[in-house]
Amino acid sequence: GAAAPRRAELHSTGGSVDDALSIGRMLRTREMTTVVPAGRLCLSACPYAFAGGVARIAGEGAALGLHQHYHGENTLLPAFLAVEEIQRGQGEVMRHLAEMGVDPMVMVPALSTPPREIYVLTPEELARYRVVTPPESDAPG
Repeated sequence: GAAAPRRAELHSTGGSVDDALSIGRMLRTREMTTVVPAGRLCLSACPYAFAGGVARIAGEGAALGLHQHYHGENTLLPAFLAVEEIQRGQGEVMRHLAEMGVDPMVMVPALSTPPREIYVLTPEELARYRVVTPPESDAPG
């Protein structure tokens, strides 16, 4: 049969956080490279899937963005339980990022950005928080 794919190209404005975490773990299990092509979007939950790449590449002008999430769909929960659910979800996201080699501090700007807005990470932030991996050409040897 054909060789398994080595690259996953992402272009998404987001979706389910839980699904993105699952996709990210699956990509890591398969040791795939994740790519957001030049000029494309990877927003909201998408970066959590992107984080699963062993190598992570963002093309020129690609936008990777984060914000606060609603964790859990139940709007009928009392406020204190909703807050508990949100914080548990946030903890899961941060643990996932850390396990994937991304600095969970990337969530600081995300946590101050309301769900209807998006914080697009600068190329410098993408590198500093290890959202993208260093280019191969920079590797020693």
